[in-house]
Amino acid sequence: MKKINILILCLFSGASWASDVDNVKCIRVDSKDIERLFDRWNESLKTGDAKKVADNYLSDAILLPTGDAANLLI
Repeated sequence: MKKINILILCLFSGASWASDVDNVKCIRVDSKDIERLFDRWNESLKTGDAKKVADNYLSDAILLPTGDAANLLI
């Protein structure tokens, strides 16, 4: 019985998170837009100012590690 209650709790807690995804809006970009973002990123890194680097991210962004996918906890 305890396992069923935990399963139900997990299912319903995930449903509330999934509804937030509906609010995400994608925008169309081209290669020049991406180049500008990389340039902005590199320029902020050169300053050595963590605040300027952090300004490249939205307030609720999650930074994922680069490199081998084996490093990700999926």
